[in-house]
Amino acid sequence: VEANQRGFVGLRAFPVIEVALPSDNPGKITLESLLKTEATERAPGAHYSRGKFDFTTWTYATVEHGFEMPIDDSQRRRYRFFFDLEVNSARAVRDRVLRNLEIRIAAIVNAISTSTAAGTAWSSWSSATPIANVVAAKDAIRVRTGYEADTLILTPKAFDNVSNCAEVTAKLTASGAGKSAVDMTTEDLAKVFGLRQVLVAGGLKNSANEKQSASLANIWGNTSAKLIVGAKTNDPQEPCYGRTFHYSEDGSSIGATLETYRDEEARGDVVRARMETDEVEMYGEMGQLITGVLAS
Repeated sequence: VEANQRGFVGLRAFPVIEVALPSDNPGKITLESLLKTEATERAPGAHYSRGKFDFTTWTYATVEHGFEMPIDDSQRRRYRFFFDLEVNSARAVRDRVLRNLEIRIAAIVNAISTSTAAGTAWSSWSSATPIANVVAAKDAIRVRTGYEADTLILTPKAFDNVSNCAEVTAKLTASGAGKSAVDMTTEDLAKVFGLRQVLVAGGLKNSANEKQSASLANIWGNTSAKLIVGAKTNDPQEPCYGRTFHYSEDGSSIGATLETYRDEEARGDVVRARMETDEVEMYGEMGQLITGVLAS
């Protein structure tokens, strides 16, 4: 559970904004308003040109997510020599809440409507052109929005393959870094692509029905890389691809609030994890998929 949670990147792709209300309609500045060209020349005695931001309707509404697991007194005694049942149950309920948060954010990003085709899959190490692919995707976002993409989201499989691509290793060698695929880091890859960060999304989900053998798949999907303009500040008006809005007045906390209570009728304790958020695509124009990076 903990190993899998280390692969969750949703809250880094959609940074958290704390809100005072569970729902609101604050509006957002239109891209056209941000990029508008205005006259600036002033004649002696005349007023300076003035402008204002145009806002478009936009809302958020947080939803509480939670999960519970009972801890029977007899089971606690039975397993006490092998593991701490309460600790493991707390990890499990927290994982349910965080995994679903990751799934919700990944679903938003995976639904980005604009894309750049890789052409050659990154598994073809000698002929793939991941740097050219990222440059093309960055240019598409820049032309469309005027903003520079700075965050690339990859699965571990995509990261392993791109780290072995000749185009990438050649650039690192030319820079004097002397890195190979064996010791490649996300920081190295971010420098190669000219980005602020590369996020490796390793979280898994089980798509099998209950009591069937596990059928694990990466939450973010291996076939595309995701390029976005990430938020750098806590200012909700900062243009970026997405944010997580968190309402804490009811006791929620990022990472999930853990609580326990006694259930005497079942003669045991119940451990609960809960968190209240809304995950919002702020400016859909600030995202671009790079499709076909892997076959599956």
